[in-house]
Amino acid sequence: MNAPLRTNGRIRLLEAQASLKIGDLDLVDKFFKEGVVVADLREGDGSLTELWFEYHALQISIAENVPLDDDLIRRVERQVSVPKPIDFRMKSGIGV
Repeated sequence: MNAPLRTNGRIRLLEAQASLKIGDLDLVDKFFKEGVVVADLREGDGSLTELWFEYHALQISIAENVPLDDDLIRRVERQVSVPKPIDFRMKSGIGV
């Protein structure tokens, strides 16, 4: 892959998502630590938050030797905060 594509935020997100599916947590960790900007994400896009929660759920799954399932994902969603720079979810009741 050529250099401009390799550094594109959307490509990096896709690479991180694929890496998570094969269990390459180091690459996903690097993606978040580098603060990759995905310029074409819009409010309401859950790509980054889903990756964040699944990444943490897989870490817990491995550490606790428990299945990676919907219950674990929901647990992580309750316990792990999403950093504001990657949280594009729309929230109801803001400012109310």
